[in-house]
Amino acid sequence: MQVSPSELADRFTILLLKVAHGMEVHDELHAYHSALRDESWWVMPGMADAIVGLFAVNAAIWQLEWQVRQGREGELGLDEVGRRALAIRDRNAERIRIKNHIAELSGSSFREQKTDHASAEESHAR
Repeated sequence: MQVSPSELADRFTILLLKVAHGMEVHDELHAYHSALRDESWWVMPGMADAIVGLFAVNAAIWQLEWQVRQGREGELGLDEVGRRALAIRDRNAERIRIKNHIAELSGSSFREQKTDHASAEESHAR
């Protein structure tokens, strides 16, 4: 199965975050980095900025999720967990927008859309 450019870029930025947070995913990161280098769309004008933007939004999501992922939501309280859930939804809408921009820049026909999801309206409005 071939991975779309936007999904490849997304997975690569998430792996960079995992390494930055001390996770041992170096082999997987190397494989994705090699796959990216082999793609001609990687050097398209505007692509570097789009991938940096994707990294930034994935980093923002990571910051919002990390305590909940560790089962520490009790320390946050329900109000904060709810606030974070809404912020994650908003960042995911931005993530979809950037991934679709990467698809457009690369010439890929793949576009990601959320259905029956509040972020779907936001991603279409941008």
